[in-house]
Amino acid sequence: MSLQTPDNEWIRQKLNTLTEYADELYNIQPSATNEIGPWAALKLFHLIVTVDLYTRIIHKSDGIDRKLYFDVLAGSGIVEIENKDVNITGSPIIAATLPEYPFDELHFFEGKRERATALSHRLDYIADETPLDIDRDACFVHHGDANQTVPEEIDKIIQESGYSGTNQLTFADNERMEIDWKTMIALSRIWGDYLINFQHKGVSRELGYLESGEASEERIETAQRKLHKFVGGRQYRRCNSADELRKLYKQQLATIGEKYDEPQNNRPINRQIRVKGAGDRYSYDLIYATRETDNGSPYIGFMDNMKERIERMSGDDVAEVIEIMEGSATGLDEFVPDQAEIEREDGQSSLGDF
Repeated sequence: MSLQTPDNEWIRQKLNTLTEYADELYNIQPSATNEIGPWAALKLFHLIVTVDLYTRIIHKSDGIDRKLYFDVLAGSGIVEIENKDVNITGSPIIAATLPEYPFDELHFFEGKRERATALSHRLDYIADETPLDIDRDACFVHHGDANQTVPEEIDKIIQESGYSGTNQLTFADNERMEIDWKTMIALSRIWGDYLINFQHKGVSRELGYLESGEASEERIETAQRKLHKFVGGRQYRRCNSADELRKLYKQQLATIGEKYDEPQNNRPINRQIRVKGAGDRYSYDLIYATRETDNGSPYIGFMDNMKERIERMSGDDVAEVIEIMEGSATGLDEFVPDQAEIEREDGQSSLGDF
């Protein structure tokens, strides 16, 4: 089975429809939104094409009859673009409405009660008041600290239906270092892929407290505790920069299954896309991690192409991406590679090899 590139026309149609209702969804509970900077919108743009690609591959894969989506820092379903006076749909609504071949279950985890409640109401509104295709019964909103609720939910899923025929896509949209390593280990128990937001600013801040010589003992202990939870141990002490910690994090993803004696669940195939803010004042990496099949991974060509395109983007390009997400631009083809542009290794496998 050949790799199916994202269906740009399908995405455009969905985004146009989502845009029609973005303000209505915002008005359901205006106090419960997430505000992001223009550059941060790129992570949602990348999620859009990743969700489309992932679900269409899984749909055609032998032996997989149940696909799950986990959004471990889900938010309220609506985001505001800072200084743009623009509302766009957030990651939960993108995942619940955009795929041509929907997820069988979507689990949204949100720590703030107001946001979790708003997300539930917005999903209800989409199901009852819009023409968007959404299986509301397949959408589960979990209120609580994801580092507690995610492992509990994974245990329930495995106890109820086991592993066979199940695959998952996880989106971990860290603003700093919110998702602990033990939570990532719990998620890895189900075969599938991660899309992780690795925030350089948050990591650099905590590392800086350890090196400054001016921080209080209490603040140093706080930084040590956060870093310990984020990487699951004292390995962070070998790291002197955010780049070194990111390298360590990726190495741990590569061997994550070994933590519970399931090396076949390692995620050794990973790619990162560096997104830089205006003036390079901040940056984050989108890390895509997947397990290795007998002949490779189906996403490498696609991710490498996306990496090249996004990392060379200018401020004007970001503005165009926001317009695409608003459904008001036709420039999607400029940022998403087509089949001819993706060079795949001979014999590279599809997810059907699972």
